[in-house]
Amino acid sequence: MFDRRKIVHRLLEKADVRVDGPRPWDIRVADERFYDRVLRDGSLGLGESYMDGWWNCDRINRLVRRLIDAGLDREVRRNWRLAAAVLAARLCNRQSRRRARQVADRHYDLGNDLFSAFLDSHLQYSCGFFNGNGRLEKAQRRKMDLICRKMAQFRPGL
Repeated sequence: MFDRRKIVHRLLEKADVRVDGPRPWDIRVADERFYDRVLRDGSLGLGESYMDGWWNCDRINRLVRRLIDAGLDREVRRNWRLAAAVLAARLCNRQSRRRARQVADRHYDLGNDLFSAFLDSHLQYSCGFFNGNGRLEKAQRRKMDLICRKMAQFRPGL
């Protein structure tokens, strides 16, 4: 019904981004599932498919700037064919709420032994503030300190 590949290519072209193009902000698709995911989930799907290794780009900062400047979210709303393709991709999504819950249960109910092997002692899932130091524990403490100082700027007395 819809050529998802062609639709995503046309959409990216509006931001002057090409698939397999020669420029540093052009993307290289490694997994064809990328197209369905981007149509179905928009910018979240773009980011998650990047994290899953489905595409790559030499200068992702320049790519993101182009995508933001092009206002592709508005483009989807203005173009009925594109909106229809997005709707079709969402309706054909095999991921149900029940299935999402099963996946979350399987991944997050593993116990702390696994997580303590790669997280700090507070089991934080966020980046540390390394500032030239390679130790995770110190970087996480530095980050928590920075957060607290910033909060105190907005709420004196904390």
